[in-house]
Amino acid sequence: MHAFTQSSLVPLLTKKQHETRPGPPRRPRANPQRRSADHEGPMVLCRACGATIAPACSRMAVNGSNTHVFFNPHGLVFEVSCFGPAPGATPVGRATIEYTWFAGHVWRIALCASCQAHLGWHFQGEGNSFFAFMTKAIREHSSPSKA
Repeated sequence: MHAFTQSSLVPLLTKKQHETRPGPPRRPRANPQRRSADHEGPMVLCRACGATIAPACSRMAVNGSNTHVFFNPHGLVFEVSCFGPAPGATPVGRATIEYTWFAGHVWRIALCASCQAHLGWHFQGEGNSFFAFMTKAIREHSSPSKA
């Protein structure tokens, strides 16, 4: 869990510094068993706090694939998985085209709406937008089977 600058994606705070910095009170952990009334099925959760980020069915292919591996200008490697709507993620900061991983798309950092952990990035192009979440920042939770 790191804070990142917009253009360089270089960690600014260590995990320990992030966890001890003053800030707004954290919300209680989300219950992964709780589902929205209009969705049943597996959900994607924030690995840091367990909050629901998106339904697993919102995974999408971008440039022919759901999963991509990229590196930033500083050589840090990121494996990301692409998603459409993700109500549990919040894009923050000013959009930039600098060092974009998807041609024609500006990007912003995407944080968990519950704990503000860095989940990945939100990309927006002409007529479409999507999230690219770091695979290490999310996890999938299957719904319990119904009898």
